[in-house]
Amino acid sequence: MILSRLPSLGTVYLTGLLLGAIPIAPTGSLWLLMILIGMQGILLVRPNKRPIEVIVTMCSILILPQAFSGTLGMIPSLVLVLPTVALFDSQLGKTAIFFWPISSTGRYRLTITLKALGLSLIFTSIWGVLIDSFILSATSMLLITTLFGRLGWEYYFLTSQPILVTPKRIRTLAGTEQVSTLEATNRTRFPINFTLRSDNKSVIIVRTHFTIDSNTTVNIPITIKCQLSGPSQPQFRLEINGPRGLLSKTVNSQPLEIRVIPRARYAAWLAEKYLQGTGRGVETTSTDILGTATGKMQGVEFQQLREYQPGDKLRQIDWNHTRKFGKFFIRERLDPTQGDVMIILNTVAENPEEADWIAYNLVMSSLSASQQGLSTSILAYNDNRPVLINNNLKSRDAVEKALHLASRIHRSKPIGRHLTPPNLTHLRRFTRDKPHQNDADSSVIEETKGINKLLLVELNAIKMNADNHPIAPSIRQYLSKATKETIITLVSCWNHDSEILTVTIPKLRNLGYRVVDLMSEKGTA
Repeated sequence: MILSRLPSLGTVYLTGLLLGAIPIAPTGSLWLLMILIGMQGILLVRPNKRPIEVIVTMCSILILPQAFSGTLGMIPSLVLVLPTVALFDSQLGKTAIFFWPISSTGRYRLTITLKALGLSLIFTSIWGVLIDSFILSATSMLLITTLFGRLGWEYYFLTSQPILVTPKRIRTLAGTEQVSTLEATNRTRFPINFTLRSDNKSVIIVRTHFTIDSNTTVNIPITIKCQLSGPSQPQFRLEINGPRGLLSKTVNSQPLEIRVIPRARYAAWLAEKYLQGTGRGVETTSTDILGTATGKMQGVEFQQLREYQPGDKLRQIDWNHTRKFGKFFIRERLDPTQGDVMIILNTVAENPEEADWIAYNLVMSSLSASQQGLSTSILAYNDNRPVLINNNLKSRDAVEKALHLASRIHRSKPIGRHLTPPNLTHLRRFTRDKPHQNDADSSVIEETKGINKLLLVELNAIKMNADNHPIAPSIRQYLSKATKETIITLVSCWNHDSEILTVTIPKLRNLGYRVVDLMSEKGTA
């Protein structure tokens, strides 16, 4: 510990030169020598690796030949300070860890350290010519030559790819987030600063800046948002600083290979496992088969939301819905041992992600119902007609029907752009509110009446579109068979059917029916 705090031989040599130059230095250089000796003394007492050391050493190298040239001559003075050039080079390496690579579109980039030192030395060299001080210009050129020599060495150093990111292959389920790590190894004998960034939003790197010692490896945590439409080999941008911090290099690499398993395929595999474990005509209420196949993912949880009531437990509060609507909501698990399950399925998807989501939730909903031994009814429809209506299916039949429907998801863009449907409860309340004559002037009252008329037009338009939708009669007839014990599960991306669902779902909930909207669960997960 004590030896590590002792100054290097180069620092002692430079300090000795500064002290020896005081008696023979010209009057114009004496005050500069005194300042440099004071700063060098502070650095000896409190050694550090900050850039101030490089600046003090560079200034000392520039001023010492002028102090000795009057006594020793120009050539011996330059030879006398040559050993301190090695000290200058060493201190560049120590201060390099304080600077990070700068993002650039180019492959190579000069760092701020090289630009600052290079411009300073070029200006000093020109100043020496202007004041007719050849020795100042010669000393500046010596340091410039040292910098450019190191620059060439760093260019060669960076071409050998000093940082290696180990290739990695990940298999994961679509629509999930997975936390993993990448390994970066420094294959050189120098400590190096580098940054690692992702060019794709599906891969998030929480920490991007790293300092890695020689011949060591660091683990870089990453979060992967797995999507079917995402790249299988996302591109990373590795930016590396040279050991002296004079040059940085940008390398584009693809060390990560992501193999995304569609959720629909995963759900189909679970369903096949379930069907293999239950023979034809055999019903089961055991959770062993599905539980063994799925581990923690045991299908769709049948839950409902309601407003908070005095006496409810705080751990039941759903904070996502509470934050969204500004009032407390309670999430309670529905008792699946009573009643039956009715699945409402919209088979229209706009992209592969939605198709995968629909197929997964359809199969998992039927598996969850079958796991509990509940009879299942399925209404499937596209944008113009019902596709399938089956009532009171047994467990095995429900899973088989779900697998069949999952392979028939219709991928097409619905006509027009469908915005998020409004809250009909709020819309009705706004249209019924009347402005107070005593609290508002006539202009405000007229403006409020105009807004109410527009909202009333919107409300009537939504109801009319819901009534005129081609699948509206089928949905009403299908839901007419539901009881208060029925669990109504909605699997829809709310595209062409948004108006009819906006009208129907709140009405069912107001009447006390248990409705599980899987899309709203996805949006607040």
